[in-house]
Amino acid sequence: MKDYPWLVYLKELAGGFCVRCFLFAVNSSTKNCQFGVLVQQPFVNFKDAKGKDGVLPNHKKTDYHKNAITASSDFLQTYQDLSKRIDSTFQWSNQAIFDRNKQALSSLVKCVLFCGKQGISLRGHRDDATVDPTSNRGNFKALIDFRAASDLNLQEFRKHAPKNATYTSKTFQSDVIEVVGEYLQEKIASNINDSSPYCRIIADEVTDTVSNQEVLSLCLQYVRYDENEKPYIEEDSFAFNNLEHTNSETVAKTILDVIKKSGLDATKIRGQSYDTTASMSSILNGTQAKSHKVVPNAIYSPCNLHKLNLAIPSACKEDHIQQAVTVINQFFLFFDNSPKHSNNSSDLKRTKLISFCKTRWTEQEEAVENFCDMIERNNEDFCSLTEGWQWDGKTKLDAQGLHSSIQSLEMIVSIVALKNVLVPLRGITVKLQKRDIDVHSAYKQISSVIAVVASIREDIDNIFKDWYSDLSSLADELDVTLQIPRLAGQQKHRSNQTANGTEEYYKCAIVIPFVDYVLSELRMEDCNPIEGILSLIPEIVVKVSNIDEIVKKLKCYESDVPRFSSLKNEIFSWTRTWNQKNQLPTNLCKSLEACDKYLFPNLYVLFQIGCVLPVTSCESERSHSTYRRVKTYLRNAMSEERMTNLTLMHVHYDMNIDVDQVVDKFIRKHPHRLF
Repeated sequence: MKDYPWLVYLKELAGGFCVRCFLFAVNSSTKNCQFGVLVQQPFVNFKDAKGKDGVLPNHKKTDYHKNAITASSDFLQTYQDLSKRIDSTFQWSNQAIFDRNKQALSSLVKCVLFCGKQGISLRGHRDDATVDPTSNRGNFKALIDFRAASDLNLQEFRKHAPKNATYTSKTFQSDVIEVVGEYLQEKIASNINDSSPYCRIIADEVTDTVSNQEVLSLCLQYVRYDENEKPYIEEDSFAFNNLEHTNSETVAKTILDVIKKSGLDATKIRGQSYDTTASMSSILNGTQAKSHKVVPNAIYSPCNLHKLNLAIPSACKEDHIQQAVTVINQFFLFFDNSPKHSNNSSDLKRTKLISFCKTRWTEQEEAVENFCDMIERNNEDFCSLTEGWQWDGKTKLDAQGLHSSIQSLEMIVSIVALKNVLVPLRGITVKLQKRDIDVHSAYKQISSVIAVVASIREDIDNIFKDWYSDLSSLADELDVTLQIPRLAGQQKHRSNQTANGTEEYYKCAIVIPFVDYVLSELRMEDCNPIEGILSLIPEIVVKVSNIDEIVKKLKCYESDVPRFSSLKNEIFSWTRTWNQKNQLPTNLCKSLEACDKYLFPNLYVLFQIGCVLPVTSCESERSHSTYRRVKTYLRNAMSEERMTNLTLMHVHYDMNIDVDQVVDKFIRKHPHRLF
């Protein structure tokens, strides 16, 4: 063993082996010979070990032994110095490629995010390899050129990257957009977890006029907690889906499919908010009814803003009010459709008329007020459209007709009534569009508006005297005589009240019916579960005398609370807690913050549910505007998935997106792209 260091003795077999050949011997000869002693069999005949024909000297002379010695020496050398290993060399080379490409990938993902958040189009045909290099480059490649000027790593990558791995193709863009869209949906869905398990769905459909397609916007509302464990209400756009049909069954199925695909638990939905159309709100065959079969505790409440908004069109069934709204819109269209009508008079363009829009709720009162101001300031200029200027016959005819329409006393009374009755509604329409409003705050504000309108109705005799002075001055401005219209026989399209004077006639004929209509349309529907949860707010619960009635209304949440049998005792203790305190929580979020989940586990869950009870569907309405900004006529060929992902990026422009997580997600989906 001293003369032959490759020789080892194996005690178990009582023989010797050549360790180098045992591990590394390879038969390189063309003959299929088998290894024998010292390789596959132990050497035990020690008397034949040495000598001229000895086993050990002859073994040392074989080719396979010499090759094994070389191979084993190389192995030992690379084992001691890893940098010389071939697999390490390949691994380090791959790692270098991986690191370089990953850094470049981060820069390119940031370019896609920038375009998506800002709503800048990513035109794949401009970034394709077949595009004419002399033509205008796409936004994506132009942004890469701009970024590469200050990004040394991106410069280096663009110099050495092969032509089939530049990460600038339209396929790469689509893959990144898909990954970012999935990341956003996963991040939103992750906020609905064990600490905040309940949510509300907000949905509304809009017509995509570019592709003539109905699109459903789905949003989620849930409770989040800040770094100080203070709860607040969050609303997020979640998905956009094309609808084959707009019936209730298709809409409900689409909503539930999106919820299931995202991994959310549909049984944790506790509220539904849609508009007040029959296909959505019907208790028999509407979307809310179809969803209610799957999620029985998902309470539906019609969008309160839609109810406020529809109060005016409903009240416009009164002929004079309906005519006033029509005239206001006709004036707007007359000036808005023709620059000539607006630009020929410096006075007329000082203030722009506003349309009496059916969906932009805050503009209704502003449109009427703006119209009144324009009449007072620009009546003479408007009349000149029919006198001094050289207009075509149609323009003169339209101007004369519009001018005659506002010289009616019924029209003036209707406009003044609209202006004054809409004033209390303006503030509430702004407040109800806030994302963090809860159902109790909304109901309080709506109740206050109803109270204001009711007080107007109760004191209409005195209030209309002030209004009458305003309409008198407006009538003087328009040279309209204050008089009662001639009552000849029974009129079908005009009031026939008998009155002692002009003021009393128009008060009874126009103003009182209009106020009554508005009051009837503003009424709120009762809902026992909502009333039950609202009764738990300290501001209200200290005034409650019958706790059994509250428990009865909350029976539907028996499966949600930890122990429903102890709910009555909890409410009693909760009431005693706040009886001696001066400052009481006034809404659901503050009540949730003040509720100890260990002392009042049932109430804590109920307050979480209360925070996601339906109020309005404004978030889906807002998302429609974003959708229209992204889906232009030049981007008509986009698929539903790409459109959804780009719109989500644009909607959540202020959301903190971890680029490293997006890159890692992209690598997991497309690992070959990094090499």
